[in-house]
Amino acid sequence: MIDTLMNWRVKFDISKRGFVPEYCEKNLPKPLFINLLNVIDNLHATNFYQLVENLDLHAIPDITNLDVKYLKYLYVILSLIIHKYMWNNLDLSNIRTELPYHIGILYVGVSDKLGITPVMTYSVVLWNWELIDNTKSFSIDNLKCIHTIMNDECKIDEEWFSLVMVVIEETSGVILDAIENIYNEIETNKYDAKVDAYIVENLNLILDKIKFASIMIKRMREKCRPEVWFHKIRIYVAGSNVAGFFKDGLKIKNSDIRLSFKGASGAQSVLLQVFDIFFSINFNSTSEFMMKIKKQSLNKHYEYLDFISKRKSLKDYILENNLTTNNNLVLLFNDCIKELIVFKSIHLNIVKDYVINFISDEKLSDNSPIKFCSNIIRKCLDSKIS
Repeated sequence: MIDTLMNWRVKFDISKRGFVPEYCEKNLPKPLFINLLNVIDNLHATNFYQLVENLDLHAIPDITNLDVKYLKYLYVILSLIIHKYMWNNLDLSNIRTELPYHIGILYVGVSDKLGITPVMTYSVVLWNWELIDNTKSFSIDNLKCIHTIMNDECKIDEEWFSLVMVVIEETSGVILDAIENIYNEIETNKYDAKVDAYIVENLNLILDKIKFASIMIKRMREKCRPEVWFHKIRIYVAGSNVAGFFKDGLKIKNSDIRLSFKGASGAQSVLLQVFDIFFSINFNSTSEFMMKIKKQSLNKHYEYLDFISKRKSLKDYILENNLTTNNNLVLLFNDCIKELIVFKSIHLNIVKDYVINFISDEKLSDNSPIKFCSNIIRKCLDSKIS
């Protein structure tokens, strides 16, 4: 069990919004980062590339004692600046395969401090939002991105894609509370009607949030066009090991460091991996695809996954107590699995519309997005209690 003297949220850097911070920092201490802040403020200016290169004229800021909220914002803006710089405003015939020393070393340093990969990961989405009106509630209609890498007619597509993900991930606040309540019950109490009712109450909360996630992900098509995703957004988030572009990775000038990492992917969602663990969905976590995206989020969140994977599973608890298939708990457990299948099926259709339909020679290898999604759905079916 987790040390009772240490709140599990603090231990694993989990906020009341779950894996989404309660709010996102959008500044850095001055004058230490004045030059870098000037770059992000001019992300869409004509002199952007010169400003990035001019950073080499200044000392690299010391981040040794920088608060984690600033580290996260620093990681976000460096990711945006670097990926815009390397893809050269999507001029694919003239991409940059070398980073200026200052910004490259700072990127590696902040990523190391956070325990995250120095590439555009899913965390950039989760740490790059703000409320439009602080007096109103958290909803997609009251959110905007702090920064976007595009500033043309495609900015809306980029922002909508990110905010849909943020709203889904924000449900992890309620979900993780309910999961912790259930774990505490099955680890400390014997099965009886009172325990059954309490677990059912918390499972219902989880079920409602899974249903909400399905509703939310369907809204992706409202303002994020598939062609914009495939031809523009997808490129910016692809990473630094893209075949045909970064044969030897992304080199940091005047150093021996080369960055070669897969970029952002929905598979990096810690929430989805929580579901797999909690509902005993035994997807092969050692597959090549999973190995590539493994540990590309905050270290503490993966420590949380490791923590819950070692706890008594709800499915084992149900089986050990010989609960019948018409028991409320069993029925609800299976309903959650069914709704996860609905969500993952919707996600699979989005992958088809936003990626596969644009690739005429898609080969369904074990590493293809569509094969990966299909495998997960099949594993969900295997996890139902019969």
